[in-house]
Order: sequence, then structure tokens, then C-alpha cells
Amino acid sequence: MYISKIYWLDIGTGEAIVRVTDGNYELECYMSNCNYKVGDCVKTDIEVLGVEKVELTSEKNQVKYSSMENGSLIVGNLQEMGRLKIGELFINIGVENIPKDLHKGEDVIVKISRLDIW
Repeated sequence: MYISKIYWLDIGTGEAIVRVTDGNYELECYMSNCNYKVGDCVKTDIEVLGVEKVELTSEKNQVKYSSMENGSLIVGNLQEMGRLKIGELFINIGVENIPKDLHKGEDVIVKISRLDIW
């Protein structure tokens, strides 16, 4: 995934809202100490702050919405170790947030308060 846009909140401290994309899907993430430029590749998973729900769905990959104001509602495929895959984007939603009746390979809808890049 790579950075498609940077909205600086405080350029002195590196605080920014960044848009990351795989070319098909785009997510808005918070970042402190941002040293990326538009076009740079991000090699780490996207992290979360506040998972509000994780539910099984028959829908396939999509970003229903992603913003700092409203959070994100994402449909993706559940991977190992609490990872969610949407296209080529990986989000670490945390094993502790996944209901025990959901399994690797299932499609889920996830409501997230904030996405972060560390």
C-alpha cells in the first residue's frame, strides 16, 4: 500500500491524516511523526483505535466509508492473527476483538473508530 494524500494537522510535529491505497481501496488514517511523502510505500499493517463491531457478512471487499470524523465501516476477509484484508490492505483489528464464532477466511463487516499508522 502507498500514501496517496497527506493532510497536515501540525507539520512541525509530523501529525497528519494520511490516505493509504492499494490502487483499488482507500482508507483515511491518523499518523503522528509522519515522515512519509505522497507515493511512499507503507510496509506495516494499519492499526486500529476502537473496534465497535465485527460481524459475519455475505458482502465482499468494500470500504463503505472511511474518515476521521465518522470512523470506518469496512468489509474484508478475516486473516490469521486478527488481521483483516481488503484488497492488498491489511488492518490489525486484534484477536481480542474477533468473536469466537468467526474464523479465518470468512468475510466480515467491521466498524472502527479510528485507523492509525504507527
